[in-house]
Amino acid sequence: MSEIAPFPPTPAAALLRLAAFVTGAGRDYAQGRNSDPGPGHRDSVSLMSPDLRHRVITERDVATSARAMTEALIPPPTDLPVVAAPLADGPALLLVTPEDLHPESGFGQTSGFAGVLVVSGAATGSERSLAFVAGAAADTSTRAGAYFNCPVQMIDMIDPATLCAPAAEAEVDTIVTAYAPVGPVADALAKATAVLQESGVALAQVRRFWDVRFWPRARKGFFAFKDKVPPILAQEGLC
Repeated sequence: MSEIAPFPPTPAAALLRLAAFVTGAGRDYAQGRNSDPGPGHRDSVSLMSPDLRHRVITERDVATSARAMTEALIPPPTDLPVVAAPLADGPALLLVTPEDLHPESGFGQTSGFAGVLVVSGAATGSERSLAFVAGAAADTSTRAGAYFNCPVQMIDMIDPATLCAPAAEAEVDTIVTAYAPVGPVADALAKATAVLQESGVALAQVRRFWDVRFWPRARKGFFAFKDKVPPILAQEGLC
């Protein structure tokens, strides 16, 4: 982090530095929004006032410690990424990850999978959340075996070596899994894909139709997005 250029530690200089650090904060402070009139009148009080009017820090403290914000800008909306790996003809293994534990809704009962691999471990999480993932994975393995009518194997993580062994045993060169857009599972799949390709095994991600329909409308956060979901679900006959 770069050092602050020297300047006089005066109240005016501190306010300028504060305004550069948090937009509007220096102006609000200078306009007197630094006193707390008591309960019922807090709407006119700067959120920083308890710290700034010589209670915890002074103008001099602000002037000598504030830093300009350097966060990256929010990227603009992008088109739906292309799923690189196509589905190959012939038998394949189905990989079920902790982010998508309902394979029945993404793959047909007659998909003809040679086997199902269910990941029972999560990359991170509390003891309670990890236990929840493990329990959900166990339930999924029971359902998947009955639904797809094929062997099911539980694995601890998405690891190339862990995936290569059952693929070789089943004599398949393709592993199919549900598309993961971002997050730990997406990162693990990306790393595994490159290594598996060197071993002659393709890791194919399949995107559900609702991802294709919903993605272009997910541009402003959850609350702006949620109102667009019901009409699409109705069009698809899902509600």
